[in-house]
Amino acid sequence: MATNGTHMQELTAALEREQKARQQAEVELARVKKGQQEFISLVSHELRIPMTAIQGYTDLLIKAIMGPVNETQLTFLQTIRSNVERMSRLVADLSDINKISGGTLQVKPKVVMLKPLIYDLVKDFQPAISLKKLTLNTDITESLPPLWCDDDRLRQVLVNLLRNATQYI
Repeated sequence: MATNGTHMQELTAALEREQKARQQAEVELARVKKGQQEFISLVSHELRIPMTAIQGYTDLLIKAIMGPVNETQLTFLQTIRSNVERMSRLVADLSDINKISGGTLQVKPKVVMLKPLIYDLVKDFQPAISLKKLTLNTDITESLPPLWCDDDRLRQVLVNLLRNATQYI
């Protein structure tokens, strides 16, 4: 019987050690995850600052506020502007992923009229649609009811769909 009692004590002690090790690993994982989220948040913020400046100065040059711009320069500036917009979206997506993994993404639902939102987005994408010689049918019924959703998140989804459609077709 003493052997069974000793064996049981050894098993209990081993189990307690395993539980303590698991708890320590969970604490360490939480610390690493928090550090990762803080790093991504910092990097996202630091990337936005120069991108905002690049975007602003590029817009000034495109609008010829700083003087005339020839066609080649305009093409280059529009390419810069397009790539800054792309980087901004990537940084925003990275920030959103970080918020989702940290449980801090806020969804703000409200009544959204889908038809004006779609028409607005199609207007924004019309240059890319025309450039690819694509046709986008926006025949939306008048009886389409309003949605209860986060309009920023819905816009983000629709922009991603339109961007993919214009890039990969």
